[in-house]
Amino acid sequence: MKKYVWDPTKYMNIFVVNFIYPEGMALPEGALIGGMSPFPPDNPLSQALTGGDTDVDGVLIRHDCIGTIGSAEDFGNYGINLVNRSFTHEVGHYFNLYHTFQNLMFGFIPASSGCPSTFASTGDEVDDTPPVDVATQNTSLNCFTPGSRNTCTETPDEPDMIENYMDYQWGYCNNIFTIGQYQRMDVALNGYRRNLWSAENLQATGVIEDNPVECAPIADFFSTTQYVCAGTEVNFYNSSYNGTATTFNWTFTGGTPASSTIENPTITYNTPGTYAVTLQVSNAQGTNNITKTNYIHVYSTTTNNTAPMSESFESSSINDFIVINDTGSVWQINNGIGYSGSKSMYLQNFSGNSAGSLDEFITPAYDLTDLLSGHAKVSFKVAYAGKYVAGTILTPADTIYDKLTVYTSNNCGETWQNRLVKSGEDLATTGPLETEFTPSSTDQWAEFSFIIPAGLVTTMDNMRLKFSFYSNGGNNIYIDDINITSLSGSDINSQTLAGNEIKLYPNPANSDTKLYLELNNSYNVSIQIIDLNGRLVNDVFNNKMSVGSYNIDINNLDNLATGVYYVKVRLDNNETFLPLVKQ
Repeated sequence: MKKYVWDPTKYMNIFVVNFIYPEGMALPEGALIGGMSPFPPDNPLSQALTGGDTDVDGVLIRHDCIGTIGSAEDFGNYGINLVNRSFTHEVGHYFNLYHTFQNLMFGFIPASSGCPSTFASTGDEVDDTPPVDVATQNTSLNCFTPGSRNTCTETPDEPDMIENYMDYQWGYCNNIFTIGQYQRMDVALNGYRRNLWSAENLQATGVIEDNPVECAPIADFFSTTQYVCAGTEVNFYNSSYNGTATTFNWTFTGGTPASSTIENPTITYNTPGTYAVTLQVSNAQGTNNITKTNYIHVYSTTTNNTAPMSESFESSSINDFIVINDTGSVWQINNGIGYSGSKSMYLQNFSGNSAGSLDEFITPAYDLTDLLSGHAKVSFKVAYAGKYVAGTILTPADTIYDKLTVYTSNNCGETWQNRLVKSGEDLATTGPLETEFTPSSTDQWAEFSFIIPAGLVTTMDNMRLKFSFYSNGGNNIYIDDINITSLSGSDINSQTLAGNEIKLYPNPANSDTKLYLELNNSYNVSIQIIDLNGRLVNDVFNNKMSVGSYNIDINNLDNLATGVYYVKVRLDNNETFLPLVKQ
């Protein structure tokens, strides 16, 4: 570092290296250090760690721990992308943040535990980060649930903030600095680090120029949506960079108008199809343009596909679906594996996707308005296994799970409504595997479903389904036999609570049932099963929910004796009881 350092009082040095192996430190086999950074030189701990040598002041980071492309896609040969937060973590140290599990005896001697004690009571010296006993570490990308761990007892007793950037969870699990941490960094920025952003230094290092040179712009743009029904307006926004554009020339294939010279135009698309958009920008220094092909997708406001319907993929082409992919593997039709036949929709996720990637497919449109009962049931078969990760000398064995979310849209995909979420063990239909998952029997498939209430079905004449798979770096998934059918009103127990729609189905039930909630506000939601004597049988759910539609599985009814029970639903201070018949 000393050989390559720029004046650390003028520059924030960032050293990107192949590996980090501190002199005198013996790393166990398989272990690695992602990054290091001293605290500001005026911090006594920094002086102890560096010997007061300011020439090592800066962030040292492995090449695969910064960014999201190239070698950063394969951190430490784990075959995963951490959506890297290692650099964020080390920058926290650079601006004087300690680990959330850090504690100092007498204010300067590192303690073995982050929990407060008689001689070590300062913690990380930030009031709004609860103390943590030891670092939170997980081998898989299956994040610990916020609020699920509490390793210290203090007053007030609060759960570990495991989502904090200054803990040690996998990268994408970390997503927060607290107000107190911001304030501590602000003190550092106005203390020893102040010269970095002073006007004098910005001018001396060329960041601020007396006579700045205007550069030619580089064209870019975005729109409010890319999926619309025919006759819909789309707003486009210039997002060009590198230089200030003074002229704009848009070309909208299939749009009305077909061209525009204003910066942020509004265009109407009247004819179904897939269209390109081109933007050319210029100023006195030059001209640049960009064309995004297959950018706007316009669909008919009517459909010939009516429910009830079934999609088995046996005679379907991938071109019948909209496939959206950011990177890695894409949804495709598998020609050798299915639940009821020999085909299914399939995503190679075991080795084809980086953690944090999103893959989606959208079905054709369906008309649900002819369903006789008024209620619609959407069901589909899934085969999925978690990925088992063997333990190392430093970490225990773990299992990586991914997440599947299903949405509906009745306006050609312009907006979507969340209908079903499955993640973790709730998504798995068989046991975890250390190898790539391929279902070998129908026992490795499960059916998932949700309802669309009658009040919505009567308006759904152009409904599409979107299956959205968020990869944590887990295993493969297969989807088959998508069915939309009518649901008998006698199978549904419906109530309204504080203006919110609640439905329980099927009822009577054998091994499982579902609770549908249509919430018009945010609530603290509690769901319990009680017997006729009011005794608690099963605590199903207790958490906060925001506005939206939810389908909550109530499983393990096999453990209940045959008879009548009540599902107790509480929304803040409002509660109701829905009779449940266990067969």
